[in-house]
Amino acid sequence: MNAIYIDQSAYDLRLNLVSSSLDTSNLNVIVSQSINYDDVNIEVGIIGASHYLSIKHKDSQFSEVFACLELESNTQKCIVKKEAELSSSIYEKINEELNYKFDSKILSWDSQSAEKYSQFSKDTVSSSKDKNNIGLSHLFPHKKNASFQAKTEVFVHTREDKIFVNTLHAYPNEEKLVFTKTSIEKYRNVHE
Repeated sequence: MNAIYIDQSAYDLRLNLVSSSLDTSNLNVIVSQSINYDDVNIEVGIIGASHYLSIKHKDSQFSEVFACLELESNTQKCIVKKEAELSSSIYEKINEELNYKFDSKILSWDSQSAEKYSQFSKDTVSSSKDKNNIGLSHLFPHKKNASFQAKTEVFVHTREDKIFVNTLHAYPNEEKLVFTKTSIEKYRNVHE
């Protein structure tokens, strides 16, 4: 299915949190990949309007869809966070064992953000070559004279018993970059 590409705005991004199985049939999935970290399954994908992340752990499923859309909540239990709510960290409890945290930041294009953009692409490529991580990238159409490429990139890695999902959403039409960082952490039992 070929979808028509439309320039979107960094300020129209919404965080959709789904506390059930994620129906990706209407998300225009371009590329996706999954990986297991111990007993946690992580699936990430780049979609026509941004990215999704699905977490499966024991009997629990939890997903984030960060995109310029709001999911229909009649088929899925969904919480939607908009621009003003995204200025601080979002915390959720996935189940009795997993904590979820989401942070996002919108940056204007300048020499510092250009450096972050370049480093993010290197980290994505590096992650794509490591069988213990995920690295996905997709270029979208953009004007030839744009300062940078319109793209979405996602990389997943672990560090100190946490799972991190990092994303970059580049909007050359408005000279904005959006970086997100999701962390999934197991509760620590102090009596162990």
